[in-house]
Amino acid sequence: SDNFDISLEYYPKWVDGLFSVAVFRKDISNEIATPRVTTQGVIITPTPDGAFTFGGTGADAVTVDLTESIPINLDTYKIEGFEIGTVLNDLSFIHPTLGFLGASANYTYVGSDATVTRSGGDTRKLPTLIGQPENIFNASLFAQYGKLEARLAYNYQSEYLYTLSGSPADDDIWNARGIISAQLRYNLTDHLIIQARSNNLTGEPIDSKTGFGNFRQERDSGTLHWVGFTYQF
Repeated sequence: SDNFDISLEYYPKWVDGLFSVAVFRKDISNEIATPRVTTQGVIITPTPDGAFTFGGTGADAVTVDLTESIPINLDTYKIEGFEIGTVLNDLSFIHPTLGFLGASANYTYVGSDATVTRSGGDTRKLPTLIGQPENIFNASLFAQYGKLEARLAYNYQSEYLYTLSGSPADDDIWNARGIISAQLRYNLTDHLIIQARSNNLTGEPIDSKTGFGNFRQERDSGTLHWVGFTYQF
């Protein structure tokens, strides 16, 4: 692959923090994707060991739709985009009483040009990179008060291609989703730390659609809570 990256960072005097901007481009050769291809009307015959053989005319033969995952090379695979962000370690520049608070925010745009030649010889352009949203936004508010640290974060991703299929009508597209998470951390001693995290506080589901949106599915991802201890030697 050929990569190009450039970034700038600015550290202002009026706040403990930084502002950053970056642009990037990547040209990747021979990237591998694994689309799902469904063939309808395939005749198979079950075998005693729980497997099956193709074809057959006996009473045990059945007709099914066969879905296979076949690795292929993409014709083109280019990524370009930019990222902007800021980290403010304290907000005392707003008011002196806010020195225990901090904030951060980051936005990333990932544009893509990915194509694949299908079995019929025609070229198909992918809507996004597989598993890569075009727009990603993160923001957090954090506080430190004595031995206690707390953080509240919001994470957003625009819709993206989750699973590539032989036809655009069968692609799995995950819709845009934003979740809120929280974390608490307390230093019990100089070496022992207790931590608690909760992901997806509002219980946002994973909403997906197939191809052109004719079939939609919603998965209940729930809220995940975690408590643990860390000991530092």
